[in-house]
Amino acid sequence: AVSVHNASVTSSDLGFDLRLFTIVDPTGGNGEFTNWAKENGLSDRPAEDQAMDADPDGDGKPNLLEYALGGNPLSDQEESLQETTADQSKASITFFRVKQSVDSALTYKVQLCPNLNVGWEDGRVKVEGAADGVAQTSLPDGKVGLLSKFERVRATFLQDPSTPLDKAFLRIVISRE
Repeated sequence: AVSVHNASVTSSDLGFDLRLFTIVDPTGGNGEFTNWAKENGLSDRPAEDQAMDADPDGDGKPNLLEYALGGNPLSDQEESLQETTADQSKASITFFRVKQSVDSALTYKVQLCPNLNVGWEDGRVKVEGAADGVAQTSLPDGKVGLLSKFERVRATFLQDPSTPLDKAFLRIVISRE
């Protein structure tokens, strides 16, 4: 059986839970982040609270992460920005992302690590969306399907049956070109 571990930024015991998000190069874009910041009340805040790497609500999720995953930059309430599942043969993470047609500067990559003593691995994940049956209801902007700026995707770790894992850690790496 594979177990997937989630945690918050303040977790001190990574043996129980691990939810890791990495933000790389928070610059560039097509103005969509700026529009999102205005729509979510950041334009009324001090300039330092509007930055992509700022965390004005103190929840441990910087603005770029809130934007990329459909979070609220001014609410420190625990939001579930993703859902993880695991069984005997696979581990997956389902999350919201901004559609590429809305902001092509954002890229998302799901990585796996069998334990925290080795590096993160690329390329062993299958990403599925609406065409694969992933529901496109209850999206962060309250719209459905083609009307929404967001889409729900499921990334499933492709486990090699000859080398079973008893646990796995997944993370979403979000970068901005």
